[in-house]
Amino acid sequence: MYKARTASIVPGDQPDPSLEAEAADESDGDDAVSATLSDVTAAALNLIHRFLVGLGDLARYRELYAFQDHPGQWHVAQGYYRRAMRINPDIGKPYSQLAILASYSSQDNIFGVFPVTDEVEVVYWYCLRLAFQLEDASASNIHKPYGNLIMGISPLLTSKVNAPTTTALTIWLGMVVPVLIATHQDLGQRFEQTELPTSRQAIRILQVYLTALLLHLLATGLELAVGVLADPLFDPEALDDMLDERLAWLPICGLVAVWLEMNSEPIFKIWGTYVGTFSESLEVLQPTLLRACHSLSAFANFASSFADMDGMAECLAEDVDLLGLVPLRAYYGKLSSASLRAVLHNASDVQADNAGKPATTTASTGGTHVRVARIAALANHLATQPEPDAFRFDDATGRYVVLDRDAKKKDQHKLSKALATELLRSQVSTLQSHLTRLDALQQRLPTCVLPASVYVDHTPRVRRWIGSGRCVVVLPLEVIDHLDLLKKGNERRNARAREVMRFLDQRFRFRSRFLVAQPRTDDAGGEEGLVGCLEAWVKKGHCWFVSEDEEAREEARRVGAVGVGVEEWEEVLRSKSGGGGDGMGRRRE
Repeated sequence: MYKARTASIVPGDQPDPSLEAEAADESDGDDAVSATLSDVTAAALNLIHRFLVGLGDLARYRELYAFQDHPGQWHVAQGYYRRAMRINPDIGKPYSQLAILASYSSQDNIFGVFPVTDEVEVVYWYCLRLAFQLEDASASNIHKPYGNLIMGISPLLTSKVNAPTTTALTIWLGMVVPVLIATHQDLGQRFEQTELPTSRQAIRILQVYLTALLLHLLATGLELAVGVLADPLFDPEALDDMLDERLAWLPICGLVAVWLEMNSEPIFKIWGTYVGTFSESLEVLQPTLLRACHSLSAFANFASSFADMDGMAECLAEDVDLLGLVPLRAYYGKLSSASLRAVLHNASDVQADNAGKPATTTASTGGTHVRVARIAALANHLATQPEPDAFRFDDATGRYVVLDRDAKKKDQHKLSKALATELLRSQVSTLQSHLTRLDALQQRLPTCVLPASVYVDHTPRVRRWIGSGRCVVVLPLEVIDHLDLLKKGNERRNARAREVMRFLDQRFRFRSRFLVAQPRTDDAGGEEGLVGCLEAWVKKGHCWFVSEDEEAREEARRVGAVGVGVEEWEEVLRSKSGGGGDGMGRRRE
């Protein structure tokens, strides 16, 4: 990871990647020379990194012990530490030193709005250091201030996030959001390190609360931005130059969006597992998730007309401090090397103009298109994930939508009830006529019984078998019960079971002659309720059992049925149809 970064983000003379690629194709001797040069470069950069941290320490000591009336000019030390960060953002030492610098001036109120700004900056730098893989001893210098301040972050957030949009507020939140992300990461590491059930439960509870807080910030920022995008006079071409303060939250929203996109599976797995254990779940936490989904869908629907919905590989000013942050590392590894160099080259000037404040707090209006694309990419990603299951893309309307859970449950209950009613009606009122017609059909068409696994794993083929009229499919009631159980869940298999149930319901509604419900009197139980069904239909004539399970096929053979696999069944239908079965079957339907 370190060597890959040095070639793309370190300013100054670097080995040309194309030359390195050519060298890799040379002889073994050339490969050895190239490897040696790479090792020398890495060692040199590591040495420069240590020198810069040392120079920063010397500048800090000089200012700290200077006999002046107004000490505290820390920009020289900050400059050295920041240069070290750009040499290798994977080492946490400079972040620890910047936290120490921030602690020296924590009693000052430099923005005139939040007296805690510098205290949060201490926590900001310390939490960034926590999220690095390479450890250093300097962390012990700021354990105490972190412990004192982290306990006060939650009330500070709840008292500030609903305030009017101001520069100071977005600067403050620009530091708080990385603190929350790094703390979530640190809690995950602590979870793996402890075996105590009570401690693990408490850690997960804290992670759920942190996620809810970040979702709240995302929703707040997106709701403000939607007000801009929904304006009839909004011009996407002028987006990067707009000074509307409602867009000042986009750097914050973009950061939360990147974090959610890169870590959606573990984040929402923890959420789904533990959110139900909270007394506040229905009143606060679940509405927070739904609010975030609604605001994201509204934002993405407006942005889809001009934004890159797959995201953009461009680096932004707010990324500079966070390049080594583990939860975001995978995302930053995909950024364009050219944009990365450009942003790092300009970072010194930006930081000098802002008195060394964190880069996330001083993002300019430029790059708004990139921030919009990052948020749109989150919408595109979540729409394909099992969780949160309420957020989806509707192919029919071409829009992102949020599904209402109560409405979903009512529709599912209504569908199940309608299916059961129609099935019963089909059995009672038309059983005799079905059997009469089936006797004639069976003289020409093969009859088969399928287990629930075939319906779920080979849904398109089952639809084709029934719809083409090339065979008669017998559906045991126990298979319906099995499908009804399988449809509950968020996995792909559950979704396919729901699709099958809808298709079967439609076929029964239209009285398909090629799909027959097995009367309950013929259902003798057995594995998946199929043995009794097979015995009954073997007595009426030739019956096939189609399954990928060899043991199930063997059981079917014992009662007189012909057991075949799915591919074999396809061959049977092709041989019996003679090429004309499809058209004739559709006319009969």
